[in-house]
Amino acid sequence: MIPPLVIFKGENMQTAWIPKNVNHDWSWTSNTKGWTCDAIGDNWIRHCFEPATREKANGAVRLLVADGHGSHVTAPFIRFCMDNNILVLLLPPHSSHLTQPLDVGIFSTLKKRMAEELDRILRYGVDNIKKFEWADCYRIARPVSMSSSNITNAWSGAGLIPFMPQKVLHRLRGNRSDNETVQLQALENKQSQISSSHHAFDLVPTTPSQLDPANFRAANETLANNIEAGILDTPTRTYNLKLISLSENLRARNVLIEHSYNELTVIVKKRRVMEHGKRVVLKDKVLVTTEEMYTQLKEAEDATKNKRRTSSRGRGRGRGKAAGISRKAVEDNPEQHSDTPVGVPGPVMA
Repeated sequence: MIPPLVIFKGENMQTAWIPKNVNHDWSWTSNTKGWTCDAIGDNWIRHCFEPATREKANGAVRLLVADGHGSHVTAPFIRFCMDNNILVLLLPPHSSHLTQPLDVGIFSTLKKRMAEELDRILRYGVDNIKKFEWADCYRIARPVSMSSSNITNAWSGAGLIPFMPQKVLHRLRGNRSDNETVQLQALENKQSQISSSHHAFDLVPTTPSQLDPANFRAANETLANNIEAGILDTPTRTYNLKLISLSENLRARNVLIEHSYNELTVIVKKRRVMEHGKRVVLKDKVLVTTEEMYTQLKEAEDATKNKRRTSSRGRGRGRGKAAGISRKAVEDNPEQHSDTPVGVPGPVMA
């Protein structure tokens, strides 16, 4: 087991992502995808693999088994391996579940141990795992799964050391042991997941009017997972084109909604502005000591006074019916009511 290179998803690497108790010989990096790339592959072969295996090789040829990812077959990567006596063995496509030692004997145990460690955090209702927490769980799980016996069994199970290609060929012919059946079942589950992801793409229509938010979210999550995993098959590419069409339709709808909203906002603002009075006259004015401004203010004030006077008269008539003095009361007490008109109310304060 050689020290790992851990790749975080992030534009810039941060020391806060690295747990305190980690071994000092581990390497750390990040990129926006959280996945290996040509540059990371080149750095790994130069600064991780070669230094970690140099002393053990002692000048002899080193064998590096790779799954054929693009970052393993760049010109700088291959040139460095040639210059340092490293042979790169590329496994046949879609065969890593049978021929890659990590897939055959390491990853299943590692995933199980990682799940146990992460559960110690998730069981308390924590809805997300921090990067340093994940790295610390990996620090604990890795030595358990990558024990010397597991590594030896992994190379043997892949038919590489000792070299026994019939182990792989035997599985392909269908005579499988229980362990082999489990591994092939895992492959079938993976293919089933890919099929279900295609089904998720099919549930998204081409028109926004029939779009279901739950199906749309599920399809987008599947698309993101496929992109991170480097899966760009026909259904994924087809959904990309469908997504472009949907985004254009939704964008057009958004433009119409925004236009309607802006127009309604203008109407509401206009309604809020007073149609009469000094506020309208003074709106957006700076210099008010002019004859024209005085005339407009005087007219506005006069209009306001007339409006109040008219309103007051209306209220006075309403009160007069209740406060008016009857003709009979005047005839009974002529002296007391000599100056009060019959049926006319007293003074009204505006």
